[in-house]
Amino acid sequence: MRGLCVAVMAAVVAAAPVVAMDAEAEALVSGNKAGKLLPIEDVAVLMRASERWCYNEEAQTCDWSDIYLEVDAEGATYELADFWSPDVEIALTEYGVFRDGQFICETGEESTQTLRARNGVDGRPLGGRELFALKAEMAAAYAAEGDASPACFDYLFVGYSPSEETVRLTQRIWRDGTTDPAEDALVTLHFDPSVVDALSVRW
Repeated sequence: MRGLCVAVMAAVVAAAPVVAMDAEAEALVSGNKAGKLLPIEDVAVLMRASERWCYNEEAQTCDWSDIYLEVDAEGATYELADFWSPDVEIALTEYGVFRDGQFICETGEESTQTLRARNGVDGRPLGGRELFALKAEMAAAYAAEGDASPACFDYLFVGYSPSEETVRLTQRIWRDGTTDPAEDALVTLHFDPSVVDALSVRW
């Protein structure tokens, strides 16, 4: 009897739909038009509801990706996944602050103590002295950038695909009040947790 119950429960779980985009996020994107500048409070809703942001996605790979861990009225903490070098893939937390009802801006609060890294070729995790040296290298690089004006980002709506449970935005980078379209990135926001694990980052 116990085995039958387990089998029935497994079948029910397997048949249950995946809970993905919530009603608030869906209502927000359903009525938007392509090219519309999103208020940062709307972007914050999408940050909270999404599973992963994939930048310039191609064949389930991203130039880099973000997972938003905590979002409030002031800003957002997120985990960045990227390649530090051609053979070192990293993940670490960063913090951005919301400004002027439009932007999320860098703060320089990159937590190298949260750093995880692996060999980008064979997938071997980095640890011990190798990881310690990488943390020191990255901390020095971030410190050297400390005097530069922080970059800010805003988002233009591109589209919403209910069947794929994705939203696409154009991310623009602003430095000293100007933006260069050549630096724009197409961001795919994934809301279906069942597809997120298949995404990876590329060098």
